[in-house]
Formats: sequence, C-alpha cells, structure tokens
Amino acid sequence: MSNDLYIGTTTGPIITAKGFGQIGSKGGYNLRIDQEGKALELGSHLFVTGDATTSGSIRFAVDGDTGYAEIQTLSGSIWQPTLLQTDADTTYLGLSDTPSAYTGHANKSVTVTSGETALEFTTIDHGNISGLTADDHTQYSLVDGSRGFTSTVSGVDPTQGYHLATKQHVADAISTSVKKHIVIKPSTVKLGASAPTQAVIGNFPVLQFNGVSITEIIYTSFHTPVDWSEGTDFDIHVHWAPVNANAGTVVWQMTYDVVASNANEVISNVGDTIYVLDDTEGIQDELLESPDMTISGTNIAPEDTMGITIFRDPTHGDDDYTSDASLVWIEIEYTSDKFGETI
Repeated sequence: MSNDLYIGTTTGPIITAKGFGQIGSKGGYNLRIDQEGKALELGSHLFVTGDATTSGSIRFAVDGDTGYAEIQTLSGSIWQPTLLQTDADTTYLGLSDTPSAYTGHANKSVTVTSGETALEFTTIDHGNISGLTADDHTQYSLVDGSRGFTSTVSGVDPTQGYHLATKQHVADAISTSVKKHIVIKPSTVKLGASAPTQAVIGNFPVLQFNGVSITEIIYTSFHTPVDWSEGTDFDIHVHWAPVNANAGTVVWQMTYDVVASNANEVISNVGDTIYVLDDTEGIQDELLESPDMTISGTNIAPEDTMGITIFRDPTHGDDDYTSDASLVWIEIEYTSDKFGETI
C-alpha cells in the first residue's frame, strides 16, 4: 500500500488516493487521505498563499457550524470570507426581488416594500418621513412663524394677492399721488346776510341762489389735509342744477384767504376772488359740475386753514341765466401723496 497521489482516468476521481495518509502539521491536518480509493478530505483549513499570521494570506477553511468550506482572507488578525465572481446576476434589475425596469421611475428612490420582502422604486412622501416636526432643520422657516429670517428675503413686483412684494414696490405704491376730495354740503355752511333760499328738490337739500339782482352768499372753511402733497393746487367745483330748462350762463364766484396758526396772521383779511362760468344744458334740475376754480398751492403750507366765501352775483356781465341756480354741494379736490402726518 503506498502513500502516493496520482491523477486518475476520465472516469475516475481527478485526484485519488492509492494509499492513505495526511498532509498537515503536528497535532492536526489540512488535507488528508484516510482511506484507499477515497477523495481528498479537507481538514480545518488549507493555506493557498501566506500563513496564519501574515495579513492578506488566503486559505480554504471549513465552517464549524455549517460544515461548508469557504475561502478566507486574513485582514489584520481577522479571517474574513472572500467573495468570488460567479455567473449570478450582478445588475440591480436582474435580481429576483427588485423591479424589472428603470422606465418610468426617473428621480425615484429605492425603498423596501410594505411587506418587507423586496425592493421597489418609490416617490418619497414627506408624510412618511420621520423627524419633520423636530426643530433641527435651520434652513427652513417654521409654519408657526417662530423662526425669523436672518438674511434679506427677495420679493417680486406683485401680480397676485399672495406674492411677496419688494420694498421698492411698496415705496412706489405709497408715493403714488392720488386725487382726494373734501365735500362741503349745504347743511354745513354758514349763510350770509343775503343768503340763498334753502329748499329740497327730490331727495337733495339745496341752496337756491337768486338770478336777478341780489348777490347771495355762503361761508365755509377747512384745514389743509395732512396727506396733501405740498405745493400742489386745490381745485374747487360747484355741483348745481338749474330750476328750469332755460338757456343761460351762471357765474360762480369764490373769495378765499389762507392763514397759518401761531404765525401772527389774522382771519380778517379780504382775501382773493376767483370765478368760473358754467352753462345750462336745457334740462330742468339737471345736475351740473362747474369747471375748476383753482387755488394755487405755492403759498400754502401744511396745517394752514382756508376760509372760503361762495356767492353768485347776477349783475356780473357774463351771468345771463335769470333764474335760481340750486347749489347741491361743493367739491374741493386736492392731490394726496402720503398716508398721513408723520409721527
């Protein structure tokens, strides 16, 4: 009986034993033939390269629990299983527990299925993300508004109600000039010594100014509005109606004086007189609006007070409407360029 090894025939073992014996070290073996005609038997391990102490050494080893052999590589002092290339699928789509195609799944993430048995492509739902309520994402603004912005926030020229407007847009909107009006009603004026007749036409209280020979007068005053655009003019319009359908022209006249408080100015000045012509249109009780009687804003200052006398002089050469003219209200139009007085 011999201990030699030899390569057998094509119908027999590739390596077989003529005798029996072992290859190994004292106290154990790595590879042995324990019976004539049997295959080689792997012991606890068999080194392919290196030895038991050199990192990078490779060995065949038998798992003591499963009885399966594996190839191991020494990493430091730990033997780690070494993966070998096989003919199995190496792409994600080729695995049995993954989706079969990428088509239609752009920008999706890979997640474990709800049954925890495979992988799938899914779109991340914020409602399924844990920790969103934790205040540890400092790049986000909190919905309750408790975290303020630390840098400039850019806005837009808004076209929708929910747009965040730029400071410039707000400034422009505030500085935009608009027309506003002061309304003088018949019930708020002081009647002169020769006063127009108080009457009611339909639902409108009116003051009817004589059109024959008597100059009839009313008085009023107002304080320069705090939102007035300094230096701009005041335009006065008389809203009135003829008492009949006769043709003619009415001359409305106004005397005014502007006085500043605590500036050694008095309210007894005669003032300046201006007037405007307005024609009837052949319709009884038609509401008409006179052209402007303009008061220049050049010499007016904020907080000034303006006293006004409104009258009709039927003896004026241009006044040829010989009937009463019913004054409905007086409109004082001015330009506003601010919300109000600066605090």
